[in-house]
Amino acid sequence: MTNVERLYNCKDEELLPIGKFTVFSLKRDLTEFTAFSPKFNDEYVSETEAKISAVENLLAPQAETLAKSLISNRMNVSISGLLKPLNSLEVYLKLTAKSLGITVAGFGISALRTAVNARDPEAVVNKLRVVLANINTYKAALTEVGLSDELINALETTLTAVETDRQQQYQILTKRKSLVQSNHTVLNDLYLRVTEIEALGKALYKGSDPVKLSEYTFTKLLKKVRQVAKAKGDADNTDEKTDTN
Repeated sequence: MTNVERLYNCKDEELLPIGKFTVFSLKRDLTEFTAFSPKFNDEYVSETEAKISAVENLLAPQAETLAKSLISNRMNVSISGLLKPLNSLEVYLKLTAKSLGITVAGFGISALRTAVNARDPEAVVNKLRVVLANINTYKAALTEVGLSDELINALETTLTAVETDRQQQYQILTKRKSLVQSNHTVLNDLYLRVTEIEALGKALYKGSDPVKLSEYTFTKLLKKVRQVAKAKGDADNTDEKTDTN
């Protein structure tokens, strides 16, 4: 399928809530819209809602959303499971202080623990590789004070598990982005419908109702969507930190 140029200047996932906000306002003010033009009627609203559903199905199919959620949960379990072996590894490292003289930070344990507490899969993979490389380098000395193959295998198994899950999430995301890029006509169609509604909304409320006018102004709706997304992101980060401690 030939790629279609995007007509809108925002992220694909931002267009969807803008469309929902717009149709909500349209339904509320439909009497005034219809009085201005009979084109804006119940059928027009239904068509608009159908366009919104088409975009929603394109951007976030339930099956893929569930798959990504399950993978994220599985990664979080794997990552959280690193804390206990890291604590043991730190003790073994301290027992070799006289012979090796390597600090916890220098060995990479501190950075890895920070990545684990942040639930950052990419950072966990990178920092865990460093720790495993250092274990391999100083394995003889660490083994003398109690480091077991079982602990090392646990770290290696977690690395493989997180890397595999990250790759699966990447494949889902890449496939979805490719499908969206090939179907931008669906998103453009919703955008054109939104701008058509907004054009009449501005004509009806400019100079008479500034609140309603803002509800038919794309840039103001986009700002609202981004504020909501930022607030949700901040709340999710707070929840994750609370769960980790």
